[in-house]
Amino acid sequence: MQSMIFSSAIVLSDVTVKPGDVLGAFVGDECRMIATVFLHNDTCFVSSVIHGDVTDTVRFKLWLQDTDTILLLQNSVVLTPGGSLLYHKIIK
Repeated sequence: MQSMIFSSAIVLSDVTVKPGDVLGAFVGDECRMIATVFLHNDTCFVSSVIHGDVTDTVRFKLWLQDTDTILLLQNSVVLTPGGSLLYHKIIK
């Protein structure tokens, strides 16, 4: 299986994101990545690999551990097998 390297800052205007929260990347209902949020220079980030063999649209869900809540985020990206998407920013 191919994969795409992915790293992103997560900045949500109405929700506090904290280290330990988890970002999932989905194609349809299939989870292609899970990544734990970490803090660097006062900004929350994730870094992982999104798995897939063909070009697909990837949507994101964020699990907030403090409230056990899952948020469907508005951002989407295009999965490019063998590629990378670095320094992306997820904003809500």
